[in-house]
Amino acid sequence: MVPDITSLPLGLTLPPTLFLGFTLLYTVGSPYFHTDKQRAYILSSVSSLCMTLVSLPYIGQYLFNGLGVVFEQAQEGWRRDLGKVGVLFFGTYLFADLAIGYMRYPSQVGLLTGWIHHIVYTVLMVYLYHTRLSPIFLVSAIMELPTFDLAISNLFPSLRSDLRFLSSFFLIRIAFHLAWLLDCLRPSSRAITDGSFVPAAMLTAALVLHVSWFRGGLMGYIKRRRLGTKGKGVKAKAVPVEKTGASQEADNVDMGSSEVLNTPIAPSFDNDGIRIAATSGSDLLLTPPTSPTPDDSPLITPYTPSVTPMTLRDSYLFSTVTAVSNGLPTISIPSMSSIPSLSSIPSLSDLTAAFPPIPMGMGLQLPSTGREFKDAVKHRWEEGRGRFGNMTMGMGGVGPMLRRRAGRAAAGPGGAAGTGRTGGMEAEEEIPQQVVAS
Repeated sequence: MVPDITSLPLGLTLPPTLFLGFTLLYTVGSPYFHTDKQRAYILSSVSSLCMTLVSLPYIGQYLFNGLGVVFEQAQEGWRRDLGKVGVLFFGTYLFADLAIGYMRYPSQVGLLTGWIHHIVYTVLMVYLYHTRLSPIFLVSAIMELPTFDLAISNLFPSLRSDLRFLSSFFLIRIAFHLAWLLDCLRPSSRAITDGSFVPAAMLTAALVLHVSWFRGGLMGYIKRRRLGTKGKGVKAKAVPVEKTGASQEADNVDMGSSEVLNTPIAPSFDNDGIRIAATSGSDLLLTPPTSPTPDDSPLITPYTPSVTPMTLRDSYLFSTVTAVSNGLPTISIPSMSSIPSLSSIPSLSDLTAAFPPIPMGMGLQLPSTGREFKDAVKHRWEEGRGRFGNMTMGMGGVGPMLRRRAGRAAAGPGGAAGTGRTGGMEAEEEIPQQVVAS
């Protein structure tokens, strides 16, 4: 027996049907758009529009009657059924966006605003489906209105308005969001929501993310306005574009600086914000400033390209090193041909020969050649030997004289003694004479 599909819970039958619908919608619509960034907004545009429409009964009742009334009436009747469908619809969209994005536009599914954001909200939708807190989310679904503006602006750039988007984003996702959060934090509101902290935690985390997005979009908008103001009356750096057909006639036009300044140019950005094409007066391609804004697109996008450690290294580290190195003086390393050869370097003998002779003691001088130095050493050695021999001969004559003196003293006193004294004096006088003579 085939089970009756209508008897199955809505949570089991609706998500597969919605997923097939999202897949079919992307398959039919993607051929009409040429970039991954545009294709990534096909599902987002449908989802944001549907959630904005679903939130209208709940946001209207909240603004007129308050949180208590909208929370109680959303628990019964068609409001309850619509709330269940809205929660399932948004959860299925998040899953389909990740699944199709992973296969078709992976570069547009970022880590924080893609994987983490979608997975956390999918789990939250499952939780809300099984609790009584879905009215809190359905009132908050009005915040999808700026997302719809963003999606349409990327799909159809002619409809884009930065000021309109930033204004709606601030009014709904910042101002209203803050007031809605403070209302849910009141003790009376917590009593209505069964004392749950989930609504306050959900709204607080979303507010932090919204403030970050708004800050990036506002800084980019201000920066572009300043660059646009400074660019007035300044010659733009132009790169010629390859010309075909009728545009070949512009090759003979004088593109002097004055003509470029005075030629009215109506630039138009492509959807990726990568370049500006001139559309009047000349076929020029004006390159935008190289320094990126918080988002390449003038609008804030929840699709930030995936960032890996290698991407960070190439984008920031190498670019910073290159920028710093560009400001340093250029160091030229000489080639091998400019280095002198070893044969041209003077030897140690040539270097010592260039010094004058150094005076030394005893009237000697440092010989300039090895032969003269050898002769000088030999001469000094012979002088030393001669003096040593004379001294030893003189010491040999002193010995017999002392022995004779000792014998006379032993012979007796008197004349011998006198003779001995006189002889002794004579001998003492002869010793230094011999020593000196030696």
